[in-house]
Parts: sequence; structure tokens; C-alpha cells
Amino acid sequence: MEGQQLQKGHGRVINKLGITLALPEFSPYHRASLKSPALQETAETILAEASRIWRPRIVYRWLEATTVDGDSLQLHCSETGEGLSLELGFSIAFLGDAKEALVGVYSVGAELERAGAEASGNGQHLESYLYDVVALELLEKLALQVNRVAEERAGRLGWGVGPVLSPGSVHGWDLEGQALLCSALPLSDIGVRVHDDSVLHPFKSVSFLIGIGPGYDSSEVGSPCEVCSKSDECTMRQDY
Repeated sequence: MEGQQLQKGHGRVINKLGITLALPEFSPYHRASLKSPALQETAETILAEASRIWRPRIVYRWLEATTVDGDSLQLHCSETGEGLSLELGFSIAFLGDAKEALVGVYSVGAELERAGAEASGNGQHLESYLYDVVALELLEKLALQVNRVAEERAGRLGWGVGPVLSPGSVHGWDLEGQALLCSALPLSDIGVRVHDDSVLHPFKSVSFLIGIGPGYDSSEVGSPCEVCSKSDECTMRQDY
């Protein structure tokens, strides 16, 4: 069934997240770049403006999961009887115990991107950089929300959870697989689209897949650094 698309109308959208963000919550990497009081003051100003305009949203759905043919994951919708096959290569190793998969996309929206571009166009390069930093930190907050969705369902079922996987970020699952994964989701409901080059727009958007099942040992979603194809060279790597 590779390439077949699922109906998009079964996704759940979360657009009232009530997310807050403060400078002390920033990652050590970003906090280190804002050591001086002057930079922190500017960052506080940009953060206040960003929190006024950002529109973080999540769309997701649950699908039954089965591994087939060594490196393929078969996703199935019991409501419609449709299926979707994803070629994950090496990363199928993280889904051998999956009975269900949470698939979705989260996005900070286009507003921060536009504000950063406008600041850059006005020669305000520090402000543009800070809008980008805020967007990255907001993505981390959204990732925690997604993890909670997977962990709560697994907990109700008495199952465990695997690590979060994203096409283009893990070994064996190329970015080209993003369009197929996203074909199962009503992306327009959260203002996201997939370009011809498989990149999501707005750019600060992330697609994901998390497996759950009785064979997993962990009750918490594993760090993306556990499976990231660039973890050895990343300056923002998390311990796991």
C-alpha cells in the first residue's frame, strides 16, 4: 500500500494550548547566548511580543501499527479500513513493539517567522535572531505536549512508549517520507502545508510518529536525540 493516502478528516486539532514561555526556561544553549543584561532585556521584549502573536497548534491521529517486510511500518485506520505503508529503514527497529502509532504535526505558526523576516528586513538582526530562538523554544514546549498525548494513552492501556521519530531526522527515514506521513493529516486545519521538496511550511513545524505497545519498557517518550541522525554533531543534544 506504499503511497496510498488515508482520509484526512479524522485528525484531532489542538489550538488552545495555553503555553507560556520565560527566559529561565530556555535551553542552556540559548541562555548562554544571552548572558549580558542588554541582550536579556531585548530578549524579554521580543518574548513579550512573540507571546502576543504566536499561534501554536497540533494536529494528530491514532492508527494501528504493524511492522512488515523488515523495514516497513503498516499504519491502518480501523474506521475506514484504509492503510498506509512507510519505509523507515534502520529506524523500524524502534517500532517493532508498536501496536498503535501517534502521527501528527505541530507548528508554532507563521506569525513568528513573519515577524523575524520583518525585523531582518529593517536591519534588526538581533531581534530577528531572537524571534527564531523563541520559535525553537516554543517547538520544544509543543513536543512535550505531544509526548503527553502518547504517554497518557499508553498509560491507560497499560502499555509503554517508544522514542519520537521524524522523517529526515532519523537514520533510514528520509525527508521525502514526510509528504506520505502528512498525507494522513488535515494539515490545512493548522495552517501547514508540505512543499514539493517535502519541507513543511511554516518552517518551524515538525511531523512526528510515536509507537506505543505492550512490548515497550518505558512509560515516557524517549528523547529525539536517541534516534536523531545528527546527534553526534549537534550542539543542543540532550542526554538520554
